[in-house]
Amino acid sequence: MCSVVLLDWPRFPSPHYTVGFPGHVQRFFNHTSHMGYRYIAAELSIGCPVGLSGAPVFNSTHMGRLYGVVAENVRTETEVETVLEIEKGNVIDRETMARVIHYALAVWLPDVSGWLDELVPPVSEEEYARRAANQQRLLAQERHGSIDGVTG
Repeated sequence: MCSVVLLDWPRFPSPHYTVGFPGHVQRFFNHTSHMGYRYIAAELSIGCPVGLSGAPVFNSTHMGRLYGVVAENVRTETEVETVLEIEKGNVIDRETMARVIHYALAVWLPDVSGWLDELVPPVSEEEYARRAANQQRLLAQERHGSIDGVTG
């Protein structure tokens, strides 16, 4: 199993805004979402807060590689742990209790890499260099407190 870190940032990818959610992949399986999408899902050992859908899933030992994208949060229950019965005359009121478990599912991107390669054109070396320079410029501006926009 690989360990994962989910990262979410509101505007700029910097240590100041980065929020990590450490966990690991528990298993992979074929999944059909509540919206009818079918994909290989990576079940994560953590639940994801509301609004984290679309967050990237990285392997903590290979931070430059994107392995998945958070797609869903699942809620399930364990087996019944307690049954409480209260008898009132001829009526029995029965209450069952179970522990609730939350975990996230991520679309496992290596499984859809061919489809992604068709949709997303490759990035040239020049474009990588332009993006790296832009990111360095933004980090320098952030250090000096003068961020006023992002060039794209």
